[in-house]
Amino acid sequence: HAWLSGYAPYRFFIYMASEPLLTILQYKYFELIRPSQLNDMVEYLGLPFFVVLLCGTTGYLLRRRAERFYLFLSGGR
Repeated sequence: HAWLSGYAPYRFFIYMASEPLLTILQYKYFELIRPSQLNDMVEYLGLPFFVVLLCGTTGYLLRRRAERFYLFLSGGR
């Protein structure tokens, strides 16, 4: 689990952004793609993975490129 602990500082971004982003992506996904069992499985497994990856990457990039802004957003965490 050592590789997973590297993402621990970004859990704030994952926690705060995952629900709104997931809701938006699910809404857009079902607007564009017709429901079926396969599409439901992709939505159920793929969208949360994508959202967590997006949130973690955003936190990582903010921490590396705009550390003061990252500290402001995360409350110094």
